[in-house]
Amino acid sequence: MKICWQCKEGFEVTNSDRLFLSEVSPVFGGVKFEVPEPMSCPPCRQRQRLAFRNLRSVYMRKCDLTGKPILSTFDKDCATPVYSAEAWWGDSWDGTSFGRDFDFSRSFFEQFAELYHMVPLLQNSVLLTENCDYINGAANCKDCYLCFNMDYCEKCYYITECKHMLSCVDCLSSNHCELCYECVCCESCYNLKYSQRCMSCHDSYFLADCKQCKNCIGCVNLVGKEYYVFNQEVPREQFEAFKLRLQNHEEVEKLKKEFAEFSLRFPKKYYHGYSNENFSGDRIQNIKNSYNCFSVSNLENCKYCYYFFDSKNCMDQDVFGDNAEWMYNCITSGLNSSNNLFCMFTWNSSSYNLYCHAMSGCSNNFGCSGLKRKKYCILNKQYTKEEYEALVPRIIEHMKNTPYTGQAHASACTEWGEFFPPSISLFRYNETQSAEFHPLTKENALALGFRWKNLEEKIPDANRRDVAICEATGRPFKMIAQELKFYSEQKIPLPHFSSEERHRRRNALQNLPRIYDRACAKCSTPIQTSYVPDKPEIVYCENCYLQEIY
Repeated sequence: MKICWQCKEGFEVTNSDRLFLSEVSPVFGGVKFEVPEPMSCPPCRQRQRLAFRNLRSVYMRKCDLTGKPILSTFDKDCATPVYSAEAWWGDSWDGTSFGRDFDFSRSFFEQFAELYHMVPLLQNSVLLTENCDYINGAANCKDCYLCFNMDYCEKCYYITECKHMLSCVDCLSSNHCELCYECVCCESCYNLKYSQRCMSCHDSYFLADCKQCKNCIGCVNLVGKEYYVFNQEVPREQFEAFKLRLQNHEEVEKLKKEFAEFSLRFPKKYYHGYSNENFSGDRIQNIKNSYNCFSVSNLENCKYCYYFFDSKNCMDQDVFGDNAEWMYNCITSGLNSSNNLFCMFTWNSSSYNLYCHAMSGCSNNFGCSGLKRKKYCILNKQYTKEEYEALVPRIIEHMKNTPYTGQAHASACTEWGEFFPPSISLFRYNETQSAEFHPLTKENALALGFRWKNLEEKIPDANRRDVAICEATGRPFKMIAQELKFYSEQKIPLPHFSSEERHRRRNALQNLPRIYDRACAKCSTPIQTSYVPDKPEIVYCENCYLQEIY
């Protein structure tokens, strides 16, 4: 058992972790430069990575190359140049023009920070989209608005962590759904509303942990049922009469409370997912020999991953994937990439990069930022292969002897093996995804070495027809024509809360990415679950849960 130098909690480094770290350790001149065991626990390591990712705070500003207005994750007060996607991916600039020599009298992170704060930044993380100006963390989407962490979605609004969605609004952690509203962790559903953790259900409202149900309202743990209300079979006419009540906002809010209390009477399976073998985590599909993973699918031999897909042999990975392999302690990396260590935003067959940021089609680079199709660069300066392989080992040895001073905590760590210190992040903590998964007060964030921003909301004109007042915050919020049409066609009452408040409430319906040791409430079998032990949910192991519902 090791003690995390950040939070002082105990955590384990297993023999399989050590084997993995040895496997990914870089080799230069026949000498392996071992990646050391982590000195901080998995949640603290993730908090540090996600502090470099702003997902939901977006701003209007100008492209610093063309002057055109753009929507960006970087505010206009960011001193580093920010380019539109067209300008950043274009050939009018070259990242090697920012190259500089390595100075062995200074720390690596200090020198990287200077480079990182000068090289032009990409406005946001969006690829291959059409008519999706107001989204982030997305690819292959069309006609979407204010959506985040999404792939292959169309005509969707205010959804997050979703794939293959069509005409859905206000959904979270859901896949392969159509015409769904206010759904969390649902799969292959149609015309489902106000529901959580359901699969292959349609034309229903307020379901939880149901499968293959239709025309049901307020039901929990049902399989293959029709015309049920609060787990009781009812005549079709009674169901239709109940459904009419759901066109009224007050009735919907009343039913939300009743359903939340009703749901607590039923056991929950210790995790949500299917087709997994040798695993731990939540919201997982088709993973094998993978542990402590959340919102992932199609993984093998992975550990401590979040929103990561179609990859194998990776550890401490947040976001993306897509045929990634042998990656360690990276964020937003993948797409046919491998053997990247301590990197941010490395894509498109980028491999064997160390401590790099925003690399496309690059391999064998160290401490670089904003390069495309480059090899053997250090701090963005071009070297020959021989020069590169001679200089990098010297830098690693220098990092091994340089104390890690990027956070306020005193630490016994050295730079080699640690992720970028949060003090160099271009985002403030409360702008980042880390604040959502690892909430901190302003005082605690600053004490830990993070930065903080006093966020200013732009207040829409409350007298406009498309503007309403959020009942939770008292602030005006805008509704776009497409969502108004959706509400009208689906007979859904207009929202009384802003999109951010609605997201906050949906997010509260799913567990944070943590694993706890717990016992099955029925048979006392030890289980590892994301349900916090002191919370009121009744949690069963898989065998007991299946016996309960079938």
